[in-house]
Order: sequence, then C-alpha cells, then structure tokens
Amino acid sequence: MGLAPLVNTLPPVDLDSPVDIVYDLALIQCEECTLVQLRFAPDMQSVFPESYPYLSGLTTPLVRNFQNQALDVVKFLKEKFPENYFKVLDIGSNDGTLLKCYSDLGCDVYGIEPTQASDVANANGIKTLKAYFNSQSVAHAKGEIGKVSLVTATNVFAHIPNPLQILADISEILEEEGLFVSENHYLSDLVDQLQIDTIYHEHLRYYTVVSIEALLNRGGFDLIKVQKIESHGGSVRIWAARKGIMSIDASVAEFKESEKSAGINDGSFLTTFDESVKVWRNELCALINSLNLKGANIGGIGAPSRSVIMISYLGLNHNDVFAIGEKTGSKKIGKRIPTTRIPIIDEAELLNLKPTHLLLLSWHMGDDLIANLRSKGFTGDFIVPLPTPRILKAQR
Repeated sequence: MGLAPLVNTLPPVDLDSPVDIVYDLALIQCEECTLVQLRFAPDMQSVFPESYPYLSGLTTPLVRNFQNQALDVVKFLKEKFPENYFKVLDIGSNDGTLLKCYSDLGCDVYGIEPTQASDVANANGIKTLKAYFNSQSVAHAKGEIGKVSLVTATNVFAHIPNPLQILADISEILEEEGLFVSENHYLSDLVDQLQIDTIYHEHLRYYTVVSIEALLNRGGFDLIKVQKIESHGGSVRIWAARKGIMSIDASVAEFKESEKSAGINDGSFLTTFDESVKVWRNELCALINSLNLKGANIGGIGAPSRSVIMISYLGLNHNDVFAIGEKTGSKKIGKRIPTTRIPIIDEAELLNLKPTHLLLLSWHMGDDLIANLRSKGFTGDFIVPLPTPRILKAQR
C-alpha cells in the first residue's frame, strides 16, 4: 500500500507544521502458521503516544458491543463458577468504557492503558495504571489486585509486538480456571468487504481463527469459542482458557472450515484481493472527481483511524474534501489529516458549511451516522465508500 502516515498522530491545523512522517505499509503472510501481518512496525511510543486522541466512549455502537460482551462473559462465568466473584483486567483499557460495563455487573475492574485516555478512566472511577502492557505493568497490577478471573483485550491484542510474550504476561496474572477474551478485526471480513482502510500501523497482525488458534496453542492456551461480531465492520470475539481446562465449542471448527473454503489460510485470496482493491480505488476516485467537477461541496463525516488510511491511499486533499466533521468533544477537533490540509472540525460546524455530499469515512457505522445526521437536518447525499463506492441520495 505504499507509504502512509500514523493514523493517530494528527498534526494541528497549521500550514507551517513540519513535514509529516510516512512509513512502509504492506501485508505479508507466514507460510507455516498462516498469520497475515505488516512487513514493518514502527516503535510503540510513536504509534501509541501519550497524546493518543481516541476515546472509546464516544463511539455508540462500540459501547453497545462492550455491554453485550460483558453480559455474555459474566453469564458464562456465573454458570461455571456460581459461588465466585470476579476480577477483570483490561489490556489497553482506553477510557474505561468496557470495564465500566463489567463494573456495572458487580465485577472488580482494573485497566492498563498508556495514553491520556487513562486519565479520563481514573477521573470516572475506573482504576487504571498508566503504562504499556508488559511484564512490569502486569507485576504492578498483580500486586494491587492479585490474580484475575478474566483478562480482556478489545482491538489491542493484534496491536502489541511479541504476542507470545503477551500470552505469557496474561498467564502470569490469570487464575488457573480464568478466561482470556479478545476482540480483533477478522481477516475474512476484511477481504470480503475490501476493508483496505483498516490496514494501518497500529494493526500489526490480521487474524483468522486458524492463525490465532496456532498462536494461542504455542502460548499454552486452547481456543474454546469464537463469535462473529459487527464491531469495526467485522470482527471476531475469541475466548481462550489454559490448555485442557475447558471444553471446546463447535464454533471453532465451523470457522476454520469456512476459512478453508474461502482460500484465506493458504494465501490464494491475496492476488484477487490486491486486484479488487485497485479497481475499488479507481472507482471511488473517479466518483469523487466527477462530483467535484460538477460543483459539489464534499465534506467528510467521522475521523476514525481508518479515515487517515482511506484519504492517504486515495490521494485526497482539501480540494477534494474540504473538511471532516467529528462528534463534539472529540480530541481530534482542531487537528488535520496528516499529509493533507484537510481540517477536522466539529460536526455542527461542518453542517453549517452546507456540504452537498458527505463522504462516510466511518462507513462501518453508516446506519447510525446517517440517521443521526438526517435528524440534524442534513439533506444532501452520502458517498458510501465501501465495500462498493456508491451515492446514497436523500429522499426528496
């Protein structure tokens, strides 16, 4: 995918800002364990700086997903261990949104989070250690709360280097009959929906059930259950326990068979995927260029991490998309998309500028966004970029 900026290092809206740094962005696949990963990984401090702007609690569909996860997992634990009371550790806990869901169900909770989001969590009463997840932070957490019944990692297990060390650290703080529950982007969905915008430097690895089971087994865990979830345009929730402790659900074999049929694990999908992405890019660029030639005033809506990759890969700038609107309270407001002059502004300000079209950069939450913006009076058309570029016209 050429060179791309880090998606959450957003410069201020300042034309005199230093030149933005870009990094190699390419996918490779292991022929032995089938894992798909990035060819190059920047250092963690660059990818997840203390100033990292994302807050989980601002994403309504994600909050719903976290509530569902907590209900599902606590029900499972209570059925298995009815006399127990549960302690939960969340890796990369952000502003504590997931942990609050567990706390509301009566669990003791503790987070490990290296960015400023940890300050938000602590201010809201969710005890959080401001640190990267590693052996030292695990030892600190263990000293404070002891061993835990559950370790969670939502959209983070694929982000941290050295996954076998992560599993060793999880094993250190997890009770003998404890659970590890993780949510990650799912490679099959990424391929099916051409989710090119979810390939970026935070996401080091792109899991299938086959590849994550191989990793878990090497780390001393069984993959005991897999669930498909809608989060981030298509993800899987995986459940793991120490080897031989719990029975393995039929869902594991079902997912593996589906992947085999799709050619995901033998790499045969890669050539077709590469060709499809290039066709998609040409179609979307042609659509945006055509609208601008006709005098359209195109804004973007939603500035998730994936928006930076989409804009970068398409080669868009402020002449193509004049600004991007973000939800009030977002720490991204007042910044710009790196390598461009496209500013990120408050959603209300964007709507006041009367765009004729809105590019759905948060297309994976499209239904919620469209309903919300229609309720606020937007009467223009939406450009839906994925999985197939199209215009969603307003009903007039």
